[in-house]
Amino acid sequence: MSHMKIFTESGMIVSELSANEKRCLGIRYGLRITSTEVREINNTNINEGFIITKVDGVPINSLRHFRELMHMKAEAMLDGIYDDGTHAHYYIEVSPDSGTLDNKNYST
Repeated sequence: MSHMKIFTESGMIVSELSANEKRCLGIRYGLRITSTEVREINNTNINEGFIITKVDGVPINSLRHFRELMHMKAEAMLDGIYDDGTHAHYYIEVSPDSGTLDNKNYST
């Protein structure tokens, strides 16, 4: 399984899902948040284990794709699912200069 630190100030770490995980969840794409060390991520109420399936409505198929999308944005809506089937949406502001995320608000 591949892992990647997404923001330069070490914080949110995401990993690719296995084919089995995708099948069990009934999804075709997504990345799992395996760590939420950055304070701003924690303030969004995003929990470790959240699977990001879309950024601003765009399906996320790989770590590289996710990084490219997030690098181009000042803010983003993360759509996804938890292992228990709960769907959630988190609105975040990306701070490209510092490489961290800042919370604006969230909804589930």
